Amino acid sequence: MYYRGCQDQAVDCYRRSLRLAKEASPTNDVEAAANLVALGTIAHTRQQHEESIELCREGLAHANSCGDIRHAVAARRILADSLRSQNLLNDASTELATAKMLCALEQLHFDEAAIIVSQAWLAYERAIVMSEPEIAAVAAEPLFRAGLKKAQKARNVVSQAEAAIGLVWCDFLRLDSNSASEHLAIAVSVSNTEKFEWLAAALSVGRAAFALLNGELAIAQNLYDEARQACANVGLPAWEADACVGLTAVHHRQGNTERGDKLEKEALELARSCGTFRTELVQMSLTRVKTNPATVPY
Repeated sequence: MYYRGCQDQAVDCYRRSLRLAKEASPTNDVEAAANLVALGTIAHTRQQHEESIELCREGLAHANSCGDIRHAVAARRILADSLRSQNLLNDASTELATAKMLCALEQLHFDEAAIIVSQAWLAYERAIVMSEPEIAAVAAEPLFRAGLKKAQKARNVVSQAEAAIGLVWCDFLRLDSNSASEHLAIAVSVSNTEKFEWLAAALSVGRAAFALLNGELAIAQNLYDEARQACANVGLPAWEADACVGLTAVHHRQGNTERGDKLEKEALELARSCGTFRTELVQMSLTRVKTNPATVPY
């Protein structure tokens, strides 16, 4: 249900399962960890980062108490992603490093691919917020490539798609349309967008940005409008904010500054609902596309 965007129903199911796991005698730590990590994942998707951090830490405690390495790794990954969203970048880096070490020790190649992709996004966003966007691609691209390779070997299609999307964003930083086209094709080819609606929404933002990069403003506008609606439908305010940044760029380049200014405010409003870190990223992205017409959003 969660992967199809039915988050409320999924939360109800996970909470019922969690209650049963805790009421068991003795406590079913494996089930408790699994359900807490799932709830933490949904909270993170909804930008409820403090709740996600609390849920993942509780899930990690249950996983550690029963030696459940796989759920311990998953808890640390989602925990790191929520810490990153709270601008606690060093803490996030520590969690990911520990999770990656556990994956290597236990040969959890499927899980390790997801960890590497999270490390790549951390490297990318850290460089952006440190006002070093020119090195973001340099810092993140090797990790995205390593994550893609690991995911391909482990047949982790979600991490393959996420790594390919990350490479697309690195290409956007370099304004490399040819490479972006190749990596976007990889992401599309491995994505089960019927099962993973959130992935379809993220890809729609990528397609729109690609059109903007190529100066196809009318196409970009239509694609960004579709992307924004897709993101709203599955509860992805961070990606929806990115779509609004793209639409801001499109309308300003078309000379429609009044509409562009309105979309800029909407982008920032969506970003604020995701926390200070996302707000900072979106603000920097807006500055980039408004001051340099050749660029696309971060």
